[in-house]
Amino acid sequence: MKTYLSKTTWALLIACAVGFGLAPAKADIVLNGGSADINWFYQSGGDPNEPGTWHNVFRNKGASTDASGLTTQFPDFTGSVGHGDDWEFNSLSINLNLSTQLAVGGTDFYISSGNGSPFLADGSTADLGIRTRLRENEVDLGIGTNTVANQFDNFRLSLDTAASTYNGQPLNTSGAQFALISWDTFENQVVLLNTEANDLSNDFANWGHTHYNFGFSELGEYSLVFDFEGVGGTYGDIAPTGETTLNFDVIPEPSTLGLILLGLGFGGLLRKKRFANLG
Repeated sequence: MKTYLSKTTWALLIACAVGFGLAPAKADIVLNGGSADINWFYQSGGDPNEPGTWHNVFRNKGASTDASGLTTQFPDFTGSVGHGDDWEFNSLSINLNLSTQLAVGGTDFYISSGNGSPFLADGSTADLGIRTRLRENEVDLGIGTNTVANQFDNFRLSLDTAASTYNGQPLNTSGAQFALISWDTFENQVVLLNTEANDLSNDFANWGHTHYNFGFSELGEYSLVFDFEGVGGTYGDIAPTGETTLNFDVIPEPSTLGLILLGLGFGGLLRKKRFANLG
């Protein structure tokens, strides 16, 4: 027995399909160079006793940012610091051409630029800052009048090494290491995250905006999975844990790569000459 759908039913199905198709999908953003920020905004669920939603947001800084995939604008909500150059994403990829190294503990790390850092602050590579401005939409909730109140005491960022990878292999068994480096007022090194030392979590104060040096022990492709959550404060007990993925393609900067290729070519000539002499 055949079942036929009415014209009205078909029209409703098509309308729904079109509607879903027009719904903006969160993009995969690629930062190729310049300066940009990553933001994590939290929007409550409409009641102080209900968990809300985290937003992974990329901040474009105009002419100083070289990025693609800026297609899903952050819709903003009352009390947030979002503005017209904020974009939501599923994953964020950062292309890094690195040659400068910095000793962290007993390991030399290839280091990215960090604006304001006493080490490699020249913007020679893509420079990603971290903002921890977690505002609450209190007025919309009818629970207050201060639209700039933070609902968390701190913001906790944790690296999941089992879910993260290096060249497609689990980071925690690959031998490659990752570090996030800051500096104090006396320009002393402050290591916030370091997989080699098993320092995998760090609490950031609210209303921070800092550009850190990202460090990688090896050249290659890193896919780093971070969990984050609000700690303490009005919503700390019921806020869900969020997740974001940062992909880093770490390759030698052009002059270093040229030297590597030159060395490989010279080595090839020596081998060729050796074989010729043996013949």
